[in-house]
Amino acid sequence: MRKDRHFIRITAAAAGALLVLAACGGPALPAEGNQGGVQAIEVHTTSAGRGTIDRQTEFVGRVEASESIKVYATSQAKVLETYVAPGEYVEKGQLLFELDTENLETMAETARLQYEAAVSGSNTTIIQTKSAYDSAGDMYSTLKDNRDALESALDRARDAYTRAKTAWEALPAGQMEAEINNPETTEERREELKTQLNGLLLTDETTQTAKSGLDAALAAYNQANNAYIQNYDALDEQVDSARKNLVNARNTYKNTKGDEDEGITGTIQSQIDLAKISYDNALKALNEAKVYAPVSGIVSAKNVGVSDMVSPGAPAYVIDQEGAAPMISFNLSEDGANALTVGSPVTVVYNGQEFPARITELSNAANPQTGLFAAKAQTDSPLGTSRSGGVVKVKASTAKAEDALLLSLDLVEYDGNQPYVYVYRDGKAVRVDLATGISSAEEIVILSGLSAEDQIITTWHPDLKDGADVVLAQ
Repeated sequence: MRKDRHFIRITAAAAGALLVLAACGGPALPAEGNQGGVQAIEVHTTSAGRGTIDRQTEFVGRVEASESIKVYATSQAKVLETYVAPGEYVEKGQLLFELDTENLETMAETARLQYEAAVSGSNTTIIQTKSAYDSAGDMYSTLKDNRDALESALDRARDAYTRAKTAWEALPAGQMEAEINNPETTEERREELKTQLNGLLLTDETTQTAKSGLDAALAAYNQANNAYIQNYDALDEQVDSARKNLVNARNTYKNTKGDEDEGITGTIQSQIDLAKISYDNALKALNEAKVYAPVSGIVSAKNVGVSDMVSPGAPAYVIDQEGAAPMISFNLSEDGANALTVGSPVTVVYNGQEFPARITELSNAANPQTGLFAAKAQTDSPLGTSRSGGVVKVKASTAKAEDALLLSLDLVEYDGNQPYVYVYRDGKAVRVDLATGISSAEEIVILSGLSAEDQIITTWHPDLKDGADVVLAQ
């Protein structure tokens, strides 16, 4: 909560003293700039730097025998014909078995309808979270404006009092009052001046107007100052709370709808993606009714026969491949499965060493018991073990921004839903609106609005705004 405000707060007792002193020259003014003007704000600056944000996700994998390659059907269907028996040698690309396509078109049409239903049903939820996000932004802006209005009202009342006091002091009556309040003035002279001052206050219209203006300005200043004292801290806390609510509403909206720039796949989009995956899988089955050997080797197992039903979860054939790098099997969450594809690079960590690898298999359907997607990766080189079943770590990049302009999250302010910062330019604070990308716990990618040369103001001050006079701290 921001409480380091550069204003003098006047207590009720002090306010009463000011009213008493008004008849004898008025109280001392709060601290102000030269000739009553506002001083330039002293600020510190920093700049955005270039760097990389790479969201790495870790998975637990197990080593499989390098020579064991399992061949799956892409969908559940009846086997029309098989062409290879156990013990036979097959070349990569050789036809192993063929599926009956009689029901595949019906499956594809059903999947299409389910996908379209998921798309149409997503709009209501997205609209609701967007409305909550917009409302949070409006509330934050309203409370922030109310808080700033207290500061502005106090500034205006103080300036009005300064002008009224200056006008009063320029008059003979004001000069008399100053001499009366001078400790060095004799009592005889003081009584003489009071008589003259009272006469002016009774007879001179200019003196009466100036005195009335001074009294009114002092009363307005005291009222504004009392309003500031009574309401500012509470409003400031409300602004902080509203800002947190805005960030939460923004995250909820983005997590629901998703944000491509930040690498977020929304919950609604995930549901749509799953339906789309099922649809794509059904279409793919039409094009992959004939299943071919992915590698050359000896068929060690054949688990299907003519008229059998096969599914993507059970291997139809097993081919032993000799001399190859090991395969690593692991399970992916939904976000990981959406971020990666066959051929994506990953890193396998075994016995403290890292081995480059690439995904060779990625299931299109989640395991109904675990909700995870089965995947396999093959390392570029052997791990140095011939044993299968060992536990390894698989690291994958699920979102990455390279050589990006990065800025600390603490420096970004929000106007409603619009992120912005203040930059120093030729003695002025200039508001710059930002377009942002993915973020880590501490930094965010700046897509546009800033350059590495911009001097970003890091100092907070209640009078800091677009166009405010600023000076760099020495």
